[in-house]
Amino acid sequence: MSTRIAVLLTVYNRRATTLACLRALYAQSLPMDHELVVYLVDDGSTDGTTAAVNAAFPEVKVIPGDGNLFWCNGMRLAWQHAARSKPDFYLWLNDDTMLLPGAVMLLLDSHKQACQTGTDAVIVVGACRDPLSGKRSYAGKVRPGAHPLILRDLEPTGQIQTCDTFQGNCILVCNLVYERVGTLDTYQHGFGDIDYGYRAGAAACAIFMTPEYVAECVDNPCPSYWYKGHSRRERWRLLNSRKGMPPTDWYKFVRRHCGWKWLLFWPRPYLRVILNR
Repeated sequence: MSTRIAVLLTVYNRRATTLACLRALYAQSLPMDHELVVYLVDDGSTDGTTAAVNAAFPEVKVIPGDGNLFWCNGMRLAWQHAARSKPDFYLWLNDDTMLLPGAVMLLLDSHKQACQTGTDAVIVVGACRDPLSGKRSYAGKVRPGAHPLILRDLEPTGQIQTCDTFQGNCILVCNLVYERVGTLDTYQHGFGDIDYGYRAGAAACAIFMTPEYVAECVDNPCPSYWYKGHSRRERWRLLNSRKGMPPTDWYKFVRRHCGWKWLLFWPRPYLRVILNR
């Protein structure tokens, strides 16, 4: 029987970017007994994304969204559909993340190396670089202290290395991890990838990063609600938006991963904006 990799994407109004991502994906070399099955959630795009994907890649399983899923819930929906076929692996992929030649082979090889360390429940983080600077953009992270979002970036070293969590641009999750941890949680947009890494670690799953870069993705800027150049009202609006730090999502995240210190961490971002710091 072949090894099946379910590729999970959620997209919105980036037709050209989505098509470029799929082209890079389908250009990948795979072992003869491996196959890719793509599950793509189109969360209400109005730029013809679904029609373009159906025309160029009719094998992609397009799942319609209602426009209110955003990243985390869109990926959850794709995962729920993919899980029905019981694949061997799930590959998270952002549509602005362009796989380099040999990326999937390197992810699979990294998984094989990681399993030799003594566990079969392995997540492999694909290291991504910025296409302009060539520097790391998204990859694995290490948590040096108690705060769940103060994280140290990992750079590829030529060897696989362990992580505490990750940014979810290109992530290979084996089915054993899914059986232990399940899918992403119901965050509105962010937090889901970092949260999943922490949950996987708590479930005795191992997280490793690829020894080399596997993809290119532009490094997005720091959230603008930290900048004092905006008015306090605008910073507050951005902070509480779905793509910011909605209080209920932040509460769930810190309660789960900070122990009693959530009492200190939860109010901090809101106080920073209120005090204009």
